[in-house]
Amino acid sequence: MSPVRPAVGNDLPAAAQLWHAEQVEVYGEASAVCRPEDIFPFFRDVVMSASDSIWVIEDGSVLRAMMALNLDSIAHLYVHPAVRRRGLGSRLIAHAKSLAPAGLSVHTTLRVAPFYARHGFLPLAASDWQTEVDLEWRP
Repeated sequence: MSPVRPAVGNDLPAAAQLWHAEQVEVYGEASAVCRPEDIFPFFRDVVMSASDSIWVIEDGSVLRAMMALNLDSIAHLYVHPAVRRRGLGSRLIAHAKSLAPAGLSVHTTLRVAPFYARHGFLPLAASDWQTEVDLEWRP
């Protein structure tokens, strides 16, 4: 696996596919999330435009994990299902912490919250969300 590095232009279509696969896994049917022809435009116009930086890890030339940051917030973090539980997400979290040493926040699903908890993220104030949660890490 490669080190964590900034995304470059030719990484973005693969990052969009990784984002879309995660959306389908969480929310169900692919067509309910985004039509195939709309995946990259949506990723470019919504996900990327709300992010200050995008970081990736690849295996050879295949993008396996990505993280989008917006100031001191993790906006998106996805690891390809075939390589989960191999430390890629942990490497991205460590990188984010190095870039935001005063602390980080993340809005995530309850399904993924235990991953962040293992990295020292704690819930913020109680939420009305039934499937999502706001977490923060402070050194």
